[in-house]
Amino acid sequence: MTISREKRSKPDANSIKTDRLLLRDLHDADWVSVHEYSSDPKVCEFMDWGPNSARETKEFIKRAMRAAKDKPRFAYDFAITWQDADRVIGAVSLVLVGFPPNQAMIGYVLGRQHWGQGIMSEAVGAVIGFGFETLKLHRISASCDPKNMASFRVMEKCGMRREGYFVEDKYIKGRWRDTLAYSILAREWNDRQSGRQAK
Repeated sequence: MTISREKRSKPDANSIKTDRLLLRDLHDADWVSVHEYSSDPKVCEFMDWGPNSARETKEFIKRAMRAAKDKPRFAYDFAITWQDADRVIGAVSLVLVGFPPNQAMIGYVLGRQHWGQGIMSEAVGAVIGFGFETLKLHRISASCDPKNMASFRVMEKCGMRREGYFVEDKYIKGRWRDTLAYSILAREWNDRQSGRQAK
């Protein structure tokens, strides 16, 4: 693995470490590496945003940085980096919903050159764990286009269960699209973790 020569960002209070990755808040200096994947039409194929212009990427990072300062905080945009290289290769978002905010929606994106390496399952699993163990959430949900097999496989690998298939419920980029809905409850996550520890 090539070690980035970029200046390493200072870890924040909500940084999450996994076996290979460091998940942290986004910073201004990340916009170039974020723009590499957010401007890629293939990466954005099933997203409701993008491909981004440079301005749109910078605005996204500024919104994420503002949200990180909110108290209480309702939105987390985690940059995905390798532990030994600070360049951003993707992101995982966790947005709290409900009143009180004890549920959340999770979303994710990864640069094309990093597909097929198990990175997203590792990152999403870590953020789900953060949601249940640190934020004490009750339920986390996610959705994707049924054609995006890689995305719903990530959800399933992380223990999420399919809850529904919605036909042409979203109008995105000039056409109606179907949606797969997934979720996982705190007790399901805890049972899953207990089962792993028992092995």
